[in-house]
Amino acid sequence: PFDVHIDMIPNPTTSDITIHAPEDQVIRNIHLFDSRGMLVNRYESIDNTDFEISLINKLPGMYILQIQFDQGITARQILVH
Repeated sequence: PFDVHIDMIPNPTTSDITIHAPEDQVIRNIHLFDSRGMLVNRYESIDNTDFEISLINKLPGMYILQIQFDQGITARQILVH
């Protein structure tokens, strides 16, 4: 698996979450999955090291962010209250 340090602030969240990747790791795409593995949202062609996702209309629970970089893909959990 591809391992990269990613900051996700705040986590847990009630509204938005900001994702920060290192300067040498450009985020290309992010896929948001619910706890059942269903795709909830797609964020394509981000091409930046920072990205903000609004989770205001999401049901409370655990979600998985699948984050794609040029070097590989990693996944992180987020909790929505």
